[in-house]
Amino acid sequence: TITGSGTLDYQKADATTASFPTGGTVSSVVRFNTINTTVGARSIIPNRTFGGNVECYDGGAPTNICRFVAGTTTFSGNLLETDNGNGIQLDGATNNPTVGLTGSYSAAVSGGTVRLDMGSGTWTVSGSFNLTNVNTFNHNAGTLTMNGTGTLTSNGKTLNNLTISNSSGTVTLAAATHTLAGNLVISGAGALTSTGSTVNMTGSAKVIEGGARSLNALTITENTTAQTSNVTVAG
Repeated sequence: TITGSGTLDYQKADATTASFPTGGTVSSVVRFNTINTTVGARSIIPNRTFGGNVECYDGGAPTNICRFVAGTTTFSGNLLETDNGNGIQLDGATNNPTVGLTGSYSAAVSGGTVRLDMGSGTWTVSGSFNLTNVNTFNHNAGTLTMNGTGTLTSNGKTLNNLTISNSSGTVTLAAATHTLAGNLVISGAGALTSTGSTVNMTGSAKVIEGGARSLNALTITENTTAQTSNVTVAG
């Protein structure tokens, strides 16, 4: 068991499998520090439940990459990428994990760049998904599911599938354009706030399931089929 208000600074780099333990309880903040990463070794995030916040941290190595393994990784807190001037990358594209995030995803940048590759799996986020400060974002044909109370800030990046399935609370689309290459599926009894936002659907042969919700503005540039329930465009 690792607990407490401090930060566990984990600096081990691995080739393919994670040496970070998958058993026991870890509820302190965990920092995956890329200080020892190389071309052949990454800071590997294992399949387990993290009880606190987790940070992918630019430790100043020539190659600063945190990489998920295949399978399911659950974060009971927030997930943060931190650049310190050398660049940082969180890689889900290599192993296509399923990610559960009770808190929020965000990034901090200080002179370098931040990259996020989701992989083709599903990220289920109960808080906010904030791509502000993310320079390169690759959706990799994955799905973002927002099922709690939080804000989607896409920052001009293109998502693939977006599912909004909050049974309570409020999901907010930030007042900007949110571009989707895949499907838009809205369900659940929770609230959706979209004031000032536009959903721009660019994929071909995609689906909208509106959940009888209201969007501020909707742009469709390819063939898209409305299924299951209505969506109202209020803007």
